[in-house]
Amino acid sequence: MKARAADIASRLTAATGMAARVEGIATGTRVVAELPDRLSASAWRVVLAALVSADRYGHGCAEGRQQVWVEVDREEAP
Repeated sequence: MKARAADIASRLTAATGMAARVEGIATGTRVVAELPDRLSASAWRVVLAALVSADRYGHGCAEGRQQVWVEVDREEAP
């Protein structure tokens, strides 16, 4: 897994208390993290910082659970 995606997954896991799911996609790596019903203000800051460090990010609801996702593009070889 790409270092930046691994770092984002680690930060989301620490902030939410739930393991982030990491998936390979055609363009790179996608990380999905479920959000608990309540997060402290400091945990929200960690989540938001993780989101903006990705190439793309979003928020959604699946099976009644709130979740955030990020995508990190694969780096081109020099």
